[in-house]
Amino acid sequence: MIEAFLRHLEYEKRYSAQTIKAYTQDLAQLRDFLEQTFEEAQPAQALYPQLRAWLVFLSEQGFLARSINRKIATTKSFFKFLCKNNYRPDNPAEKLKALKTPSQTPNFIEAEKLRHLLDDIPFADTFADWRTRVILEVLYGTGIRLAELMHLQWPDIDFSQQQIKVMGKRRKERLIPVNAALLHLLKQYELRKQAHFDGKLAHRYLIVGDQGARLSYADLQGRASGPGPGYFALAPQSARFASFFCHAPTQ
Repeated sequence: MIEAFLRHLEYEKRYSAQTIKAYTQDLAQLRDFLEQTFEEAQPAQALYPQLRAWLVFLSEQGFLARSINRKIATTKSFFKFLCKNNYRPDNPAEKLKALKTPSQTPNFIEAEKLRHLLDDIPFADTFADWRTRVILEVLYGTGIRLAELMHLQWPDIDFSQQQIKVMGKRRKERLIPVNAALLHLLKQYELRKQAHFDGKLAHRYLIVGDQGARLSYADLQGRASGPGPGYFALAPQSARFASFFCHAPTQ
């Protein structure tokens, strides 16, 4: 049943690979809990008290309310799919209630302060540091998501129109304006990337790892924090809220 649900998300809902991975992990955790606690190996057969027990277990294990609410959403979607496709007549997840989460005010950063932060980073003239600089400049200069940057390819950059094309959530295409200075930086980076790999890359992904493969989400997230601790207090995703302040020309 889980496999059928995940296929539904991928081919009918057209969810991203990262989203499907999160759903997969959530349902695997539910399956393991049911099997170890109730000797029930099929999440599709779970009852409401068992689902409630799982949520209590997650809370006792120290999971934050936001993480638990995501797992509740996954569970609700899973059982809604089962009922809609006549795999079971009732929906035990209907009664699950989301936990209250503390409200968070987005952190903003002014363009001038951001410019100083980027200028103060001691980038070396190496491919690795050029890559780190491009990651930071693109994320903070355009406000695109990490997953969008991970999938960004060289043909997606339109130098004549000064914009980049990204595939957002649910594979919706977006066009993002880019200033001339950032486009120049991208050209310089691409030249160094091709020289670093002797022009032998078999793909056109913009950001690549040390071996030439597309950089993973986890690696990209790590490099987005800069070349050392203390450079940025904002996470790249939080900086998306500040992208309106971040279109000052790149030096």
